Amino acid sequence: MALNIAKVANWLHQVDKARAVVGWWPAQFATDDERLAYKVQDAFLKKQVVKQGPLVGYKIALTSPQILAQTGLKGPAYGPIRKKRVFEHKATVRADRGADYSRLAVNPLIMDAGWNGGSLLARPNKDWSKLDLGNLEGSISFDGKVVREGHSGDVLGHCYNALAWLANKLGGHGKTLKKGMIVSSGSMVACQFVPPGSTATGRIEGLGEVTLKYELPR
Repeated sequence: MALNIAKVANWLHQVDKARAVVGWWPAQFATDDERLAYKVQDAFLKKQVVKQGPLVGYKIALTSPQILAQTGLKGPAYGPIRKKRVFEHKATVRADRGADYSRLAVNPLIMDAGWNGGSLLARPNKDWSKLDLGNLEGSISFDGKVVREGHSGDVLGHCYNALAWLANKLGGHGKTLKKGMIVSSGSMVACQFVPPGSTATGRIEGLGEVTLKYELPR
């Protein structure tokens, strides 16, 4: 039976509004067709923008060997960044309510906004063009202790490669990058699961850092 794009997008929207933990992806909404998965993403985005603001860019997922090894996926994939889901420098979120990351698949990830709940941006470095963007060190710390380190060259070899991949992929989908859009070019480390009550800091040499407070569940 053919996948009903509107039905899947509506289900995602209802789950999103209810902030529900859904376990695993329903079998009736599964597809092996990547292009169809992106069409579901587009339909879901039309519902998201009503509350979360317009499209302001794209996040690229699954770009480094560490994240591919962790998930077992081949990547990359993209998802839309919505204006009201962009935060600056620091933010606070509630602790994860039990999402199961043990059985990931790329097409459900694509349909569900490309693993992209929000974007946290560091303060801009006006001299970024003087940096060797393909040769920067990055780290994730919990309460000041470094738990994982990575290298910008792990992001498809260079962040410009990720940007080129996105531009080409969007072009194949009839979309374009526009001046002023945000592009998150991908993680240089595997996903790190922040202990509830802790503060996580992401830092990239020369580019800046962001801080996320992970509140205890209510």
